[in-house]
Amino acid sequence: MNISRQAFPLRLGGFLCLVAVASGPVVAGDKEAGMSWEERRLFQPTASQLEQERLGGVFIYDGLDEATVDRAIYLNFERIQSMMFVRVKHPLPPPGEDLPVYLDDGCD
Repeated sequence: MNISRQAFPLRLGGFLCLVAVASGPVVAGDKEAGMSWEERRLFQPTASQLEQERLGGVFIYDGLDEATVDRAIYLNFERIQSMMFVRVKHPLPPPGEDLPVYLDDGCD
């Protein structure tokens, strides 16, 4: 089973955006206190991650639950300019369906 995680720096209009691409399943070693690596970045960022944000870096979070996004915005409002959320999962699928519903993020 091949698991790869890569970060690609990207310059957009004078801003440095850090786009992370994760592929493969999350394994037990990726969990720390029940949080994914993206959740750890949101709620327990390292000094270097905070420095990237201070320098204008934006991190794109993909596929997080709506409650996690709401909590991140509430607890880290001063860092909100460094966050972008796409494919946010609604907590409940429509009646009779098993697949999650993604909120419309306005990005096409």
